[in-house]
Amino acid sequence: MTSPLDSLGFDVNKPETLILSSPITGQPIYCNVTGEAAHIEVLSADSDVARNLRRRAQAQVMKRRGKVSVEENEATSLELISALTTGWFLVNFDGEAIDFDYSTQNARELYSNTRFAWIKEQVDEFAGDRSNFMKNSKTG
Repeated sequence: MTSPLDSLGFDVNKPETLILSSPITGQPIYCNVTGEAAHIEVLSADSDVARNLRRRAQAQVMKRRGKVSVEENEATSLELISALTTGWFLVNFDGEAIDFDYSTQNARELYSNTRFAWIKEQVDEFAGDRSNFMKNSKTG
């Protein structure tokens, strides 16, 4: 059933493509064999996946009467960003495709390594920017 409000919304449960930019140049990173840009498929921070994870985390906080450690906050953040990632094509700075298959576990490994904080930061910013998910909507 449609609603007059439908034209105000967008599909928060459809992943969109983040093109990874070099932390050095700010330019997209391309595979020198295929010409394909390094990218990560990301769900919106407004998605059902994100909402459900935040609810579970909040329920845990309430059980502990609001006592949450910094480490627990970091773990929740890592879990969320890993769950919002739905796929990728990774390329190193020399333009070579990286053979590291996407999985939620591999996303956790990637995002938890401080050497790759620049990737996590780009994904986090992308997921939180609603305009990235309005591209294919009637209003976007």
